[in-house]
Amino acid sequence: MLTHMFDTGVKWPWSVTGSSITADLTHKYSGKSGSTDYDNWMVVYNPQITIGVWTGYDSNDKLLKTDSGFAKQIWAELIEYYMKDKEDLWFTEPEFIAKKKLDLISGKPDGSNLDFVYYKTT
Repeated sequence: MLTHMFDTGVKWPWSVTGSSITADLTHKYSGKSGSTDYDNWMVVYNPQITIGVWTGYDSNDKLLKTDSGFAKQIWAELIEYYMKDKEDLWFTEPEFIAKKKLDLISGKPDGSNLDFVYYKTT
């Protein structure tokens, strides 16, 4: 589910968080990012590594508009440097997982946007 932050082909009503760096990525990743008026962060992983990046001011000053996106850019450079000679591995799905398609907007199984696969334990 967390791989969708880089999937520009997903039919969201908004752009995906990682769309500004997707073209720079050569491997599959999952992650979560966030931002406030005071900081930006990104934690992303694959089977080989997990990297978290936080950007902000120690003085707790508000970020300037020009500060936006640094966490993503720093993370992309770090992970791609680490992964440059690594095999593109991914997680194997356990047998006890069931797939259920859900609507991307409502989260319910009866909508029209059934592109997203949700995993749940049975």
